[in-house]
Amino acid sequence: MKHMDGFINLNKAVGLSSQGAVTAVKRILHGKVGHCGTLDPAANGVLPICLGQATRLAEYVVDHAKVYSTRLVLGIETDSYDASGVVMSCRDASGISEENLRQLLPHFCGEIDQRPPIISALKQNGEPIYKKARRGEKVELAPRRVSISEIRLLSFITGNPAYVELLVACGRGTYIRSLARDIALAANSRAHLSALVRTGIGGFSLTEAFSPEEFSQRRGGAESTDIINAIRPISPLIFKTLELPFVYADRDQINPLIYGQPLEGEKLRSLINNLPEAPAAGIFNADDKLIAVLEKKDRWQYGHVFPV
Repeated sequence: MKHMDGFINLNKAVGLSSQGAVTAVKRILHGKVGHCGTLDPAANGVLPICLGQATRLAEYVVDHAKVYSTRLVLGIETDSYDASGVVMSCRDASGISEENLRQLLPHFCGEIDQRPPIISALKQNGEPIYKKARRGEKVELAPRRVSISEIRLLSFITGNPAYVELLVACGRGTYIRSLARDIALAANSRAHLSALVRTGIGGFSLTEAFSPEEFSQRRGGAESTDIINAIRPISPLIFKTLELPFVYADRDQINPLIYGQPLEGEKLRSLINNLPEAPAAGIFNADDKLIAVLEKKDRWQYGHVFPV
C-alpha cells in the first residue's frame, strides 16, 4: 500500500468519538493516523484527520481558531452540560428576553476564565475525569484562561425552556458547553447544549468535509484516485490555510537543516532573516516538499525535521 502523508477533512457524526473517527479511517489506510483537536461525541462537524508525517503538524491545526454553531436550551442544566447528560437542575427561563442576551454576550468575548465540565476527557492522574465523576467521586477543576473572539446571536425563541442559537469563534481549549452554562448563569437561569457543530478550524470547513461513510465508500481502496484526491498533501497551501509563513531553502541549505545545524550558522542565517514574526514557519525545498518546521520562542529554533 502506498504510504500517505496529509490531511483529511472529516465531518464527524454525532455519537462517534474522535478516536472512533480515527479508527474508521485507519481501517482503510492502515498507516499512522491521528486527529487535530478532540470533538465531543455529542457534537458533529469538522475533525481534521492527519496521516503519516502530517501527525507531526497536528499541533499547528489544533492551535488555530475554531468556529462553532450551537443550540442552547435555557432553563435546564445537565451534569455534562449537553443533551447526553442527566438533568441536575432547572430554573425558569421565561423571563429572559432577546435583548437580555444581546447585552450579556459581549461580556464573554476576549480572554476569559472558564471552568471545564467534569464530564470531559480531561485527565487527572492519568485517568479521564468523566470516569471519576461517573463513579461519584468529587472532581475539582480550576478555571482555565481561554479566548473567544466572537459570539453572534443567530436566533432566540422565548419560553420555558427558551431556545438560543449562537455562532462562536474561539481558541484552543474552549468548551462551548461551559460557555453555555456560564451565559445561562449570568441570565439567572440554567442551560445545556442540544446541538453543537464545528463548522471550521484552521482552513478546514464543513462545506468541504467528508463523512466517514463517504470516505469509506470511495472506490478502489487505499490506492484509488478517489482516496488520494480526498487527502490534502503537506504543501505550502497547508501553511497558507493555517496562516503560517513558509520559505524555500536553497540547495546548500537543505543538508544543514536535515542534520540540525545551528540556525544562526553561516548557511542558514539568511534563511532565518527572511522569516516574518510568527509562532511557526515551514521550510520547503524546490519540489514543495516540507524539510522542517521552525518555531519562534525567544528566537527561532527547530520544531520538526522531516525525511527527504
